Amino acid sequence: MNMKNFIEILKIILPAIITGFFTFFITKYNYSKNVPLDKMEISYNKVYYPLYKIIYSNKEYKQIKNIKKIIKQISFYINKHNMKYIDRSTYNSFILLKDKPNKDNYNNFKNNIYDRNSYLRRRLGYLEPNFIQSVKYLSKDDKFIFYCAVDGLIIYMSFIIAALFNNESVIYKYAFVCGEVFLVIFLIKIIIKGIGILGGKIIKFGCYVKKCWNKKKC
Repeated sequence: MNMKNFIEILKIILPAIITGFFTFFITKYNYSKNVPLDKMEISYNKVYYPLYKIIYSNKEYKQIKNIKKIIKQISFYINKHNMKYIDRSTYNSFILLKDKPNKDNYNNFKNNIYDRNSYLRRRLGYLEPNFIQSVKYLSKDDKFIFYCAVDGLIIYMSFIIAALFNNESVIYKYAFVCGEVFLVIFLIKIIIKGIGILGGKIIKFGCYVKKCWNKKKC
């Protein structure tokens, strides 16, 4: 099969797939809008907001002095309401954390609580930041990761489009140039970030050496 035939097939298949996706999400959205909110409010007030407060005060696993104490606090809300007002994904992630209390399982449970809590707040009409606001107030490191991910996606899509048109049109040239430009930008960002991290470590090491030297003089 040559590239022209492949593109013709894509022209037929893609509209049907896109239409199917839109139909699915619109149907899902309309269904979720019609779900009664009383049970969601109980779930938010009795389970997810209390769990969110526990997790929020213990964000980083490495800063937790007693993980068993945290698990015991979480267990109170999980066991009290069992599966009635708790999402199955929350219950499963908690069981993983309880059986193997390590960093990965804690972060998995933490992300689940953040996700479910945010979802319930939006459904119940509480103030929640939109996507742009969420990105705007990320930490510097998180913003760097986010923008690198966006660059990576653009690079990937550009080269995919260029490959589809296979040096046959203006679209190929624009897509290829776009991919190259963002690839250069991506690499420059990584290099600058690496230099910044390395520079910071060198400065810290210099301060440490200076401190040790001053102690020896004393």
